[in-house]
Amino acid sequence: MNDDSMREAAAERLLTAELVAVLAPSATAKAIAWWPRWAAAAVAVFGLVTVLGVAALRAREGTFAQQPAFDALDPAFNEEWPVTPRAVPIADWTQLNAAPADADSIYLRPATQDLLAAAARRPGLKRLAAHPARDGSTLSLGILSVARELETLSLSSPFPAGELRELRHLQSLRRLTLGVDLDEATARAIAEAPFLRALVLGRSAPSPDGVRALSGLPDLEFLGIHTAGSNSNDPAWMNELPRLRSLKGLRLEGVTPPDNLAAILSQLPQLRLLQLVHVQANDSVLAAVPIWIERLQLGDLRGASASALLDLSRCRKLRSLGLRALRSGHDDTVCELVRRLPLEQFEDFVGAPSDELWKVLQEKASLRLLRIRMQGEDLAPHIQRAASCRALEVLELVTAEVPAVDSFRPLLELPVLRRIHIYVHNGTPWQPMPAPELPELRAMFPGRLAVFVD
Repeated sequence: MNDDSMREAAAERLLTAELVAVLAPSATAKAIAWWPRWAAAAVAVFGLVTVLGVAALRAREGTFAQQPAFDALDPAFNEEWPVTPRAVPIADWTQLNAAPADADSIYLRPATQDLLAAAARRPGLKRLAAHPARDGSTLSLGILSVARELETLSLSSPFPAGELRELRHLQSLRRLTLGVDLDEATARAIAEAPFLRALVLGRSAPSPDGVRALSGLPDLEFLGIHTAGSNSNDPAWMNELPRLRSLKGLRLEGVTPPDNLAAILSQLPQLRLLQLVHVQANDSVLAAVPIWIERLQLGDLRGASASALLDLSRCRKLRSLGLRALRSGHDDTVCELVRRLPLEQFEDFVGAPSDELWKVLQEKASLRLLRIRMQGEDLAPHIQRAASCRALEVLELVTAEVPAVDSFRPLLELPVLRRIHIYVHNGTPWQPMPAPELPELRAMFPGRLAVFVD
């Protein structure tokens, strides 16, 4: 036997011994010594793949409870404009000094220069909303440069382009809400904040040049346009939307859709979220919804036909449907649409589901999130019905008053429920109130309950 043969035989014996040690077979090493080397290697590779697969499954099980319910975009896009209900209201120095040290979301009304500067210096500040005082005093945005962790900024009053350029120093800024008229100069100033992902504008309709200039934000994923000015019926600016190639979410409020809406949206291949608020969702608008949309919120359905509404079932990726206006005689059609779609989320912003719709929702094995809004009515029967949606992970309730604690007990039977969000609207949106303690309810769902009062 030559040296090469000896080395080859020794390597084969070593591999056989390792297999015996790892797999602990009942046969002796001698019994498997005749295995071809390729067979021994295949067994070793199979064992390694099995170990890695089990480890991956365990890791997934450990993180499943931390995974959010389906969202086409970042959860921040769920928040109602312009103020998140999580913000701590600040009206003067007393309230600012009394704010919890770990508060990372602040709403200043009225916002003075001194209060704005003090708020910006707070460590850990991530979200800031500012509504200037009525005396007309202007605010300098340069003082915000010290807010290194600021991610979301909402400014209700208009600012000149020169001031908006100061936002370029906020390296963590991702979401910006402004009450400005978007012309070209303003858009170019905004585009100097290179890390922006979401932009919400709440004044008059933007100019075409303004939207065109937003293409300077290569990573802009979400654009919200809220029009209330005299030119709100002029949709010429929408022809420039295809320039925003990274756009994944579009929110239109008070906008009159153009006749060529379908052609515009068809040029946004990344679009996944479309919100229509105070927009008439007639047949032409419904027909313009891209088949690749994943999350859709519909406004006024009075001008829509049943056939056009049902035709949305062509959107086979549509996993989240929201209704932002009364169904106006379309109850049966909505039920059938929900039945046809692979929904994981259903959001009703104007009322609770009808009896028939509840039956359909309870049959949806994929339904993970449910949002119900009821003002001045008893939510208890609807909470009980929600408990029959066995796959429900997140329940969001919008109400004028927190229901009785006992009405939540049926939810204890839900096997995967991980979050209950209660939004309490008190009728004074500019004077937020602290959330109630609700110790009994919090004890019933430890770590799973969040209550927000606006």
